[in-house]
Amino acid sequence: MKKRTKIPRIIEIYGKNEFILFCHFNTGEYRIIDFNRLFEEWKLMPNEVEWKLMQLPVFQEVNLSNGVLSWANITVKLLDENGQEQEYPLELDPLMIYEKSVIDDNKAFENTGYYVQLERNKAGLTQVELAYRVGTSPRIISQIENHKLDNISVATLKRIFEKGFEKKVVLHF
Repeated sequence: MKKRTKIPRIIEIYGKNEFILFCHFNTGEYRIIDFNRLFEEWKLMPNEVEWKLMQLPVFQEVNLSNGVLSWANITVKLLDENGQEQEYPLELDPLMIYEKSVIDDNKAFENTGYYVQLERNKAGLTQVELAYRVGTSPRIISQIENHKLDNISVATLKRIFEKGFEKKVVLHF
């Protein structure tokens, strides 16, 4: 299992299509969360609080609260630190949501930094070692991985994957 340094959190909901959310995570990834699939998997019953999410107008009221999907229009009763029952907005576990989401292929270019870092870690390379293989600076590799470089050329990406990771690159348009 991949070791994580931080829990994936959503930093932006960049689109909604009925019960599908398009989210940008703090991992740098753009991912799709299909709640139609989740509802089927969860096999919700009418007495469960999440059942209310299956009503589109209710679902569409989703917001972000500290990187977590939250619905203020659905409340859950929980005990506070003093043992008193309090009402809170429904929030869904960010790790579960991340694991149930899929990469948004339409945002593949925005996911570039994530893929470079993923492949570099798989290869057991540091940024310095990858930069040396590719013939660039570690600063450039860092900027790519941290989504700080907006104008990455196809030639640079090809060099990173072919020389840095010894992978064949095929472009489809």
